[in-house]
Amino acid sequence: MSAIPQYNLSDDLEEKGWNRSEPLFSVSSGRDTLFPAGAFYIPMRSFSSEGMKILSDKPVEVKVYSENNSYFAENAALHIYSVGNTIEEAKDDFIEQVVHFYSYYISLNQNDVTEQAEQVKLIYDTHFQDISEKVA
Repeated sequence: MSAIPQYNLSDDLEEKGWNRSEPLFSVSSGRDTLFPAGAFYIPMRSFSSEGMKILSDKPVEVKVYSENNSYFAENAALHIYSVGNTIEEAKDDFIEQVVHFYSYYISLNQNDVTEQAEQVKLIYDTHFQDISEKVA
C-alpha cells in the first residue's frame, strides 16, 4: 500500500503575530512522532455557535486524534482542547470553544490580560471577526 502525500497547512503564532508556513507535500510531515498515531489536521476558518458566526482571516489548523475511545480536537496557539465520543462531537466542541473564547477575549481590555492570555487576545483581535450581522 503506497502512502498518499499529505497537504499540511500550518499557521503558527510568533512574537509578532501569525506566520504562514509554506505547504508541505510529503509522505510524513515529521509530526507523526510528536502526536498520537492516526492524528490528522483540519483547516477551519468559519465557526458558528451560540447564535454567532465568526471568521478567521487564516485557516486555524485543528489537530484531531483518538485516544482511549475518545476523540480530541485541539489548537495549541488558541489554547483550545476539546473532546467527544465521535470526531464530529470533538469538532463541534472545538467550534463552541472558539466562539466562546472569541467573545470573552474581545470583551477584555488589553490591560486586563497578561502573558499567554495576551497572545490569545492578540490572535482573536487581529485575525477573527464577527460576521453574524452580515450573514443574518
